[in-house]
Amino acid sequence: MKNECLRHFVVFGQKHLEFLLREFASYYNTVRPHQGIANRTIGNIIPFPTQAAPPRPEDIQCESKLGGLLRHYSRKAA
Repeated sequence: MKNECLRHFVVFGQKHLEFLLREFASYYNTVRPHQGIANRTIGNIIPFPTQAAPPRPEDIQCESKLGGLLRHYSRKAA
């Protein structure tokens, strides 16, 4: 956490630190892909479809956290 998250911020107290750690842990455990499990997320370990159509650029949305330090891209809901 120290290298991946906290080196990007100046922490202004315990509540700020707790917020940063909560946001980073949430991102790390739910949306960040992990190489050890075939670039799937911990929170969503399901097999990928074998022949998925490539997404169109307009179907992609970006969710940003911690001032843009963490970004997660996903397809928009149908």
